[in-house]
Amino acid sequence: MNFSPNRQDEGRLRLEQEREYQKTRKLRTWTKSKVALLVANTLLFIYSVGWTVVMAMSWKGAAWTKPYLDSGIMIVANRKLLYIMTVAAPFGVFIAVTGYVGIFAQNRRILSIYTILLWPLLALIVSIGYICFRRKNPFLHLKLKSSWINGYTRDDRLVIQNALSCCGYRAPGDYPSYDLHCFPRASLPPCENLFLTYQQDLLSNTSFSAFSIMALQLVVMIVALLCSNHVDNLYRTANPITPKLYTQ
Repeated sequence: MNFSPNRQDEGRLRLEQEREYQKTRKLRTWTKSKVALLVANTLLFIYSVGWTVVMAMSWKGAAWTKPYLDSGIMIVANRKLLYIMTVAAPFGVFIAVTGYVGIFAQNRRILSIYTILLWPLLALIVSIGYICFRRKNPFLHLKLKSSWINGYTRDDRLVIQNALSCCGYRAPGDYPSYDLHCFPRASLPPCENLFLTYQQDLLSNTSFSAFSIMALQLVVMIVALLCSNHVDNLYRTANPITPKLYTQ
């Protein structure tokens, strides 16, 4: 069967119009709210992944994490802080992945769960900053001395001595943990000033980082609250109801 040139032109025109319509339809699915949510979630993903990498290297004992993020000395001196940081980092990555699923699937139910999960992550970040801020006070040196004498075991003191290359607290004979490097006539410096400086720097840097991330987290949460229900141009729920007319 032969078609006339007019019918062929009409068919091509309809095909081009259909393609143009599909392109326009895809563009329309990317609303301003959806783009804003994608940018905010990408921000969450970036700092969560970076945080996770730092914590993984800390537990692995990478050279660039020593001594401040060395998991050995942190387990002794800042056990609770280390555990909270280790839990919060991958939790942030999980939330970001959940956000991507909800954004690209345009599923408001998933995005609702995503928005709710941002709150416990914020609580973990705030707790990290609060712990560091509370511990850094004018009486820190007294707490460290008390912990060294009464709280730490021999192995705990040995971990700190090896990490900071020191021996004893105020002198090689002041509550030391002797080994091949630390002995009564060792030339190593005492641990008091080194340990105090380590704690002050760690608490200051960690609290600054936590409160900085908290500001970014608040931005992500505000965007999620405002935009998670407007990822498309339709005012509907995650499972729209098909009109009765189309089911007959």
